[in-house]
Amino acid sequence: MKILKKLVPGILAVTMLWGCTANTSNDVDTTNSGKFDKEVDVLVVGAGIAGLSAAVELADQGCEKVLVVEKMPVVGGSAFISDGIIAAHDSKLAKDQGITVTLEDCYNYQMENKKYTIDAEMTMLTTKKAGESIDWLMDVVKVPFEPEVQFKLGYSDLTINHIVEGGGQGLRAPFDAALEARPNIELMTETPATELITDENRNVIGAVIKTKDNEEVRVGAKAVILATGGYSANKELFTRLYPKHEVVQAGTLAWATGDGLIMASDLGAGIVNGEAIQCYLREYEEKNGYTNNMYNIFVGQDGTRFMDERRVRQTFNKEIYEDTVNQMYKDGVDYYWGIADHGTLETFKIAEEAKDRAGVFVADTLEELAEIIGVDADGLVKTVAEWNEMVANGVDTKFGRTAMMMPISQAPYYAIKSSLAPTLGHGGLMRNEKSEVIKITGQSIPGLYAAGEITGAANANGYTISHCITWGRIAAQNAIKYVKEGPSKTVAEEEVEADKDAENTKLELVDGTYTGSAKGNGGDVVVEVIVEGSAIKDIKILEHKETEGLADPALENIPAAIKETQSLKVDTVAGATVTSNAIIEAVEAALNK
Repeated sequence: MKILKKLVPGILAVTMLWGCTANTSNDVDTTNSGKFDKEVDVLVVGAGIAGLSAAVELADQGCEKVLVVEKMPVVGGSAFISDGIIAAHDSKLAKDQGITVTLEDCYNYQMENKKYTIDAEMTMLTTKKAGESIDWLMDVVKVPFEPEVQFKLGYSDLTINHIVEGGGQGLRAPFDAALEARPNIELMTETPATELITDENRNVIGAVIKTKDNEEVRVGAKAVILATGGYSANKELFTRLYPKHEVVQAGTLAWATGDGLIMASDLGAGIVNGEAIQCYLREYEEKNGYTNNMYNIFVGQDGTRFMDERRVRQTFNKEIYEDTVNQMYKDGVDYYWGIADHGTLETFKIAEEAKDRAGVFVADTLEELAEIIGVDADGLVKTVAEWNEMVANGVDTKFGRTAMMMPISQAPYYAIKSSLAPTLGHGGLMRNEKSEVIKITGQSIPGLYAAGEITGAANANGYTISHCITWGRIAAQNAIKYVKEGPSKTVAEEEVEADKDAENTKLELVDGTYTGSAKGNGGDVVVEVIVEGSAIKDIKILEHKETEGLADPALENIPAAIKETQSLKVDTVAGATVTSNAIIEAVEAALNK
């Protein structure tokens, strides 16, 4: 199959991500690849919830030697400091409670919440297996859950949230005990992996690790599972993946530096959804969520509003997050301003506290406040006047805000310098249904698997931990199978086969102009296909109602790929799967007339 090369913005730069250090895997250094200081069956890199789940599953599937390396002093990653909320609709607990939420409800919620930027196939698989994953946590790892499955504001609009007793910290003791009970698992903390090792056939056969004593150890492994988490603390990386992120501050999770993503990209692994990171709004100076207590308005450098401020806690929603990024990027700064008056802050008993905080500015008039913070005074005064009028009428005619509409009319006036910081990245390694890491050309990298936040286009509200557990186990199950059977094909053999497949799927065409349609996200996608000389000369999108911006990569690249390959066997664009399939089906319908 000929694979579409331009999946999302940033993908083509993946194999050149780190300049001279990057490697497309055609010239991987395999010098002394067979000389190891330590040998195991499977090496798991990262001991967050995905890596720990993989390790337990590997041990229970009969893997004799499992080594887990973790660069931090403790295990657990983001899951162990979370609220411990894990989503599923069909666990034993949910069934016993009589939960009637369906698979389709859960799938549609995730896709719509993330504006179709997450992978449809992988999301469906996660949703199908999430209940099984919670049952596994309860039955195998012995994780205690609160007795009732709940609706939880900020996670899901559905009653599907399973809450670990004690929150995320309640996962620690059960997993510690699970590792202790399985002597075939060895854990090394304060031990990062720094490089993957391949053989002459480009199969992954181990990794270089650095111990807490700063000793470099070459570990031979029949398979490697990458579960190193995300990249929210690595601003250089998330800015390279999407230049607009230069206005986003680095996150504070010390482990989230994209180590596994970088190592895999050195072997040619594809990266998807690099433009999507999940953020929260915080104070610029104090680095916390105090901004969320500002119940008035947000403005840019021109003094005007740019969003419904009460949706601030929904910046996990890509559309809302982009409103803020685009405003800061347009202004050329990495901050925006929260504007409030004394009356509002006094209502919430934070007026005096606000005055003493770094990054909070106070003035007796809006004009003075604008001068202090460097925004357009006329714009700010006009915006506040419009806001007060909308508050009086009870209707936000600009953004449709309905909650906490309070006037800005009582001096002094306050401005809080605010920013965005990521909690996790929706971008990450491309992988298939076996959790094998794949290249941008679609071929798997033998011996290399990935699970958890390191994989792209996968995480959604409430399902982030479900996803990590589910795919940690899937990676383990397929890694142990690989250990027993070995690679079916080398990378080079897969590349040759792909070229032959593309050659065999050429279309037989009759000259003419044809139209066809198929159902997309927002309605029918209508295309015109021009055939000349028994070949597709052009494909035009005549009509569509797809989401502007999100669907653009598919609308641009799918027709180009079909034209280039003269085949309908092209891969869909990550984050725009429905639109991609609609275009392909519309072209097929046109050519069948």
